[in-house]
Amino acid sequence: MNDILTEKQTGGPSDGSIEQAEKIVSQMDLRRSLERRFARFEEVPKIWVPQENKGAKSTGGVFGHLKAQGKQAHTEAPEKRCTWKWFAKEVLPEAIGIDVELCHYFRSNFSALVTSAHDDSPCIFQWKNNFSHYLYHGGSTPDDWNLHENTAKVTGISLPVHKWEGAIYNGNNSDSVLLILEGCRDLRSNSLAIFPGTLIPELRTVRKVIESYSRSKKIEGDEQATACGLMISQSSQNAGTKLIVTTKTGVAIFSIDLWE
Repeated sequence: MNDILTEKQTGGPSDGSIEQAEKIVSQMDLRRSLERRFARFEEVPKIWVPQENKGAKSTGGVFGHLKAQGKQAHTEAPEKRCTWKWFAKEVLPEAIGIDVELCHYFRSNFSALVTSAHDDSPCIFQWKNNFSHYLYHGGSTPDDWNLHENTAKVTGISLPVHKWEGAIYNGNNSDSVLLILEGCRDLRSNSLAIFPGTLIPELRTVRKVIESYSRSKKIEGDEQATACGLMISQSSQNAGTKLIVTTKTGVAIFSIDLWE
């Protein structure tokens, strides 16, 4: 599945292709489906969220909770290199909080989740939900995504959209997860990020029209984009993504080099 934005431009569609696309969109009532906005955190199903306050008991008073925190013995372990599969099985279930270490001179696979601007519009994607994602060819720097500190808090972890509950997808696609990051949003977005290879068969027959349309419009709601973050993927080099993990017993740093 091609979900990568590039600077490469292809030739424009013919008048006949445009007429055919207009007919398909009209017959299938897809005009509103082609209007896209950034997804919001609460709309995205997640396999993990922070649990900093889960199970904390009140000790009374405004500052009583600090007494309980002070009694917890925290140790810091040395950095460990591992695969995402191992991390997900052995570490994630015990993680209370996770932060990502950001490298501002290195390009990584930052990504955004996008959905239809109209909740009741027909689905245009192969996996039978209106959500999609994109990232940039060659990656992006943290600053391109509004991340200017040395670390960013992980607010949730999501599976790829074609694996969400109710999705139906028989295509070949690499596995991945999205680490949703606090404050992360795309500052360079200048298209709809609609990729013909991800669409229903009817729209793939007019792919040049869809590509041109996507480049001519922009995704709405960038100020409300709260479902953006760092993608860890089976198909790409993850280049030692460093995760700072807090558990009940301490803090450890894990360097994710491979998927499995």
